[in-house]
Amino acid sequence: MTERTSHQEQERGQTRFIALSGQETIKIVDGEQQRVIPIVYGDRNWLGELGVGYQLPDKSGACYSWGLIIPHKAVQTLRAMKILEQLPEIDGYTLCATYYAGDADLKPDNSNWKYVERLETVMGKEQFTALRKSVLAQAPTAEELNTLLLTLINSGLDVGVWELEKEISAGRITSSPLIQDLIEKEAEERLRNEEESVEEEIKPFSPIKRVYNKLFHKS
Repeated sequence: MTERTSHQEQERGQTRFIALSGQETIKIVDGEQQRVIPIVYGDRNWLGELGVGYQLPDKSGACYSWGLIIPHKAVQTLRAMKILEQLPEIDGYTLCATYYAGDADLKPDNSNWKYVERLETVMGKEQFTALRKSVLAQAPTAEELNTLLLTLINSGLDVGVWELEKEISAGRITSSPLIQDLIEKEAEERLRNEEESVEEEIKPFSPIKRVYNKLFHKS
């Protein structure tokens, strides 16, 4: 890995922000012992980006990250940070691997299971299996998730509401007023989009459109 120094990366850094910080620990980073602070980061650039990363306080706060433009999975990314906290070593594949290992629905028959296997080589299969099981069962706490969601929202980054609904349905997280508000707003927006789509489809046929408007109380 190399430190971001190009003009393009400097400009991109202006749109990046740390959404949540984890516990500082000592780790081996690319063969060198370092103080490491795991983070969840966001990027307001273009479509937005959400991912996991870390800072090196002894390297002028140098920050390394890995994330996706889409989807923005807040819960999975937070779990990735929690896994990163416990790893003894970091290399060029670690951040990507922790992200996929943070997927509670990931199974051995999925092609992304290779990332779990890679982390097993770092800690040992039995120890990493126990770590992942613990993180998936306990993280995130309601307070951590609420803090992360608020930071993302206030920073203008969209949140993957469908992931929150899935996690609630599976019983892995509990809902909250904030999450419920996000779900309701998503449902309202989806309904608006569907209505606009229907209107566009029937637009050339004015008699049909008048019937449609009457049925749905449109003026």
